[in-house]
Amino acid sequence: MSAALSTSSIMPRRQSRIEIAHDLSLSDLSIWSGLSVNKLYSHMREVVDGLPYYQIGRKIYVSKSEYLEWRTRRFASTRPDPAIVPPRRRRRKSRVS
Repeated sequence: MSAALSTSSIMPRRQSRIEIAHDLSLSDLSIWSGLSVNKLYSHMREVVDGLPYYQIGRKIYVSKSEYLEWRTRRFASTRPDPAIVPPRRRRRKSRVS
């Protein structure tokens, strides 16, 4: 049974408001980025290279382009920073009795 689909019945996918928006609230940014709201708050409060945001009243907004620039600048290094990542500890050998 090969029923041919007419091209008029195929509609393009509708974009969500998160995909369309340039500035996202923290709850929308957490959905879009995959990070929790608490983790985003902690990144905003960091003294050195914190997440850029702006606030209108009590609402906090983050620009998508600024978030992407911050994320690549902050997390796209080839090697971990030795000041941040502690050296690996040796595992103890198990004692077999």
